[in-house]
Amino acid sequence: MGMKASEVQQRRDDGEVYQVRMVRNVKLQGVWKDIVQGEVRDSNNGVAEIVLVRRDGRPGRALADTVDDHEMRVSHAIRNEDEMVNTRL
Repeated sequence: MGMKASEVQQRRDDGEVYQVRMVRNVKLQGVWKDIVQGEVRDSNNGVAEIVLVRRDGRPGRALADTVDDHEMRVSHAIRNEDEMVNTRL
């Protein structure tokens, strides 16, 4: 899953718009303690794909949030149910 460096460079030279993604094709089971829900178990039996850099060059939310949390030394985060997939990555 990927391209040769020469193909990437050619596409960039041609002005093709792109985005950077992190793809993990593994089976994961995450377990963590959630203050609201208690122990949460989440399984991924397929491909986890997270956009790191959007087509317009801005960082994807998952990357921006992670870097921001790290820089600000955040110890707890409130996540919506649909964002739980990002917790174990």
